[in-house]
Amino acid sequence: DGDKVIFSSYAGDEIQIGDEELLLLRESDILATF
Repeated sequence: DGDKVIFSSYAGDEIQIGDEELLLLRESDILATF
C-alpha cells in the first residue's frame, strides 16, 4: 500500500492507462499525506 493523500475535490485530472483510471495531481493540490 502507498501513502494516504488528501486533496481538494476539484483537484487533478483523470487519466486512463490501459484498464486503470488514475488521478494526476499537482504537488500544490495536495493538502496532506500520512
